[in-house]
This record gives sequence, C-alpha cells and structure tokens, in this order.
Amino acid sequence: MFGWAGAYGPGPTQPPKRVGRGVWGEDRDLRSLALPPQPSLNMLKLIWRNTIRHPLRASLTVTGMAVAVLAFCLLRTVVAAWYAGVSAASPVRLVTRNAISLIFRLPLAYQPKIQALPGITGLAYGQWFGGIYIDEKHFFPQFAVSLSRYLDLYPEYLIPLDQKLALLQDRRGCVAGRQLAKRYGWRLGDSIILKGTIYPGEYRLILRAVYSGRDPTIDEGRLLFHWEYVNETMIKNFPARADQVSWFLTRVASPELAAPLAAQIDALFKNSLAETLTESEAAFALGFVSMTEAILLAIQVVSWVVIGVLLFLLGATCCYLAFDHVQRRVKIWADPLNPSTVTGDSYQPAQSLFAIASGGIAGTGLGRGQPGYIDPNFVTDRRSVQFVATDFIFAALCEELGLLGAVSLLLLFLMLAWRGLRIGTESGDAFLGLLAVGLCTILFLQCFVIVGGVTRLIPLTGITLPFVSYGGSSILTNFLLAGLLLAISGNGRAEEAKPLV
Repeated sequence: MFGWAGAYGPGPTQPPKRVGRGVWGEDRDLRSLALPPQPSLNMLKLIWRNTIRHPLRASLTVTGMAVAVLAFCLLRTVVAAWYAGVSAASPVRLVTRNAISLIFRLPLAYQPKIQALPGITGLAYGQWFGGIYIDEKHFFPQFAVSLSRYLDLYPEYLIPLDQKLALLQDRRGCVAGRQLAKRYGWRLGDSIILKGTIYPGEYRLILRAVYSGRDPTIDEGRLLFHWEYVNETMIKNFPARADQVSWFLTRVASPELAAPLAAQIDALFKNSLAETLTESEAAFALGFVSMTEAILLAIQVVSWVVIGVLLFLLGATCCYLAFDHVQRRVKIWADPLNPSTVTGDSYQPAQSLFAIASGGIAGTGLGRGQPGYIDPNFVTDRRSVQFVATDFIFAALCEELGLLGAVSLLLLFLMLAWRGLRIGTESGDAFLGLLAVGLCTILFLQCFVIVGGVTRLIPLTGITLPFVSYGGSSILTNFLLAGLLLAISGNGRAEEAKPLV
C-alpha cells in the first residue's frame, strides 16, 4: 500500500517523506529545512551591546569626544567674551579721545564746547584707573567716571533706585557689576581699597550699589566710581595732572547724526595742543581688541587645531579598532625588526631602514646603492625592495645620496611649498588664494606622509613622492598642480601690471 502510494505521490495515509539523518541520527522532516521567521533586530539594543563589549574603548572614545568639544567651546567662549564690548555698543554713542593715543589725556575744558553742538543729547567723561586690589593677580576693569551722567548714558545698567541715590550722594561711593560682587563676596557698605598705579595713592571706596545687565552681552565685571574723588587727589598731590580725562562719551539724537557730529567735534579742536579723534563706541571697543589681535588670532587658531587634532586622534583610534589591516600596519610600524614579521609583513619597512642607515652622511653614490639587500644569512633568497621605485624611493635616495642629499631634497619641497603659500597670500583674488594654499597643502601632506612612513615617523601608507616616484598618473597630477600654481602666480602679476586709471 505504501509502495503504490509512493509511486504516484503521497496518499492520504502515507507518512511524510524524510530525508537524511539529523545531527544525532534522527530522521529530519522536509518541513524542518524551512528557516523559522527571524524577529527584527533591535538597533538600539545592538548598539548598546557593542558599546559595552569593550568598556575601556567606549569610555576612551566618549572621553575624547567630550574633551574635544569642551576644549573647542572653552576657547570659542574666550573669543566671544573678547568681543562682548563690541556687541554691546550702541550706535548713538560716540567716544572722543586724544588723536595720538588713548594714554594721552584731554582737558576737561573741552566738555562745554562739545556739549554745545546741536544734536548731542548727553555727555559724560571718564578715565581708566588701573588700580590694584589685594594684589596684581586680582585684576578687574576699574573706571573713574562722572557717575550721574555716565549712568544716564547707559540705561542698560540696571540699578535699584535707593542704591543709585546712595551712590550719587557719597563721594567715595562705587558701583560694581553683579558678577564682580559675587566673585569677591562684596555686600553693600563694604570697603574696597584700591592702590593707584597710574594715579598714585590709596583710594578707599565704599560699595553703594550693584548693577546688573539688561542684556546678556552687558559686562557685569566692572567697577565704577566718582571721577571727582580721583581729581581731588590729583589737585592736592599732582596739580599738573588735574582736570584731565581720558575720553568724552557723547550721545547723539539719532544714528544718522553720528558721523557728521564726530567730524564736527574733531574740527573744533583741530590744530590744538590736544587734537581729538571721535569714533563710534563699537570702533572704540574694537581698538582695545586690536591691541591684543595677535593673542586673539592665536586663540582662534588653537581652538580649531585642538578640536582638529583630537577628532583626528579619535578617528584614527576608531579605524585602528575597526580594520585589521590598520592594526597590522601599526604593529609593523611599532616593531619593524620583529623576527616573526621581518621576513614577511615588515620586510619592506625593515629594508628601507637598512638602506637609509647604510647611506651615511654622503651616501654610496648614484647607482651604487643596494636598498633591497641585508645579511644573506638572515634572508637567504636575497629579495629586493619590491616598491623601491615608488613607495620606497626616498630610502633609495638616502642610501645613494646620504643625509646631505635627503635634506637637500626635503628643502626643495619646503621651498616649493613656501612659494606656493606666497602665491596664495599675494593673490588679489580670494578664491585663487585659497586654491593655491590648498594645492600647497596637498603637496606638503603627500611628502610628509610618504617620507614619515619610510623613516618610521608615522605608520607607512603607500603613496608616491611628488616628482620623484615612478608612475605616470602621479607625475601628471603633480605637474598639473605646479601648472595651476604658475597660472595663479601669473594672474597676480598681471593684475599688478595693470595701469591705474
């Protein structure tokens, strides 16, 4: 019965057909060959398990990213704080100072002449005090100003009315920013002793008010006190320096009047003993920033360098952990003379080091080098460096030309890169300048990577040495790069040769 049914297909009572044997010898059903439905993978769960698989690696990765971001944010915050005074400047306020320099003073007698000009709605004056509180390490901005008029010109300084009245009535009263008072734990009525440096003497101030900024850009780290208090000391001890101020602060009726009024103020005192320079408050604040422009530029550059280096190291670490060939190259770079790899993976780097060492100072001579041979007892088949004409050409040159020839070649590359940078900086066109700098950067990085890899400064990466290594595409690309630099240089010279109309 089963045989008949099997000849024409399974009958209603025939058992299901079985194929083969199971792992332990049991029969397997055809239906068991079908894969059971797989549940969808939980991506977050997979990421979490992969993260905790290597806790040290995960913690170092997160720490590296956090340090990079925090360092970048910290340095950019310093730059933003440097420009805080510029962003808080008002377009209706003008600053008049000595035309020679801010350190030269102006007579107080200029005040009525400036105030008499039409369009001026307010005027104050003041000077930088520069005293010492406790010691020189406790620095903060200090200004002696005409307080009543000064606070009228700065409505963004918010002071309670009772504190303001007490401040204006006390000759020794002073007002501090909220952050400054918090920094030193000052309270109303506390005595603040400043030792004058620019204006010698000991000045005992009493904190009568604390101001807060109306806007987040307002500096709350300043100390303001009465100019009259300092002037009284000057009258008593240094009469020749009395009745002088560092600058006048004026408020105009509208921003459109700022430029013409600035010209009128300067015209009033033209050819006088103390000529003036009147500029907007923003320009005056930028003048302070320009005094430390080099420091500011250095901070900006360092901020990008810090995050760039940290992110590069983070990316390099991730690549090392993710790719086997990167790990192999790093191990070869760390120990190229390891007996277990010197006849295998690290054979090429080892041969290049022997070739460089055998060159000495002056080299063996052109065509007399043997960069591919070492002790026959160590490598019996006397293999040569397979890529001596491309990746390891620098090793061959070091052997035949010596240290002097290698240094000369590197100096030629540095001169080429330097000339390219000069072409970029002297180009009148911004795009062409950036293009020239980018081309020089490519050339420099290519030289650094291959020379550093051959000399074991960095892990080896197989690329050609510009204008030296064998290879048609490499030579063509390098000459195209040089041609673009020449074209950019010629364009700059043509612009300089144009006649002035």
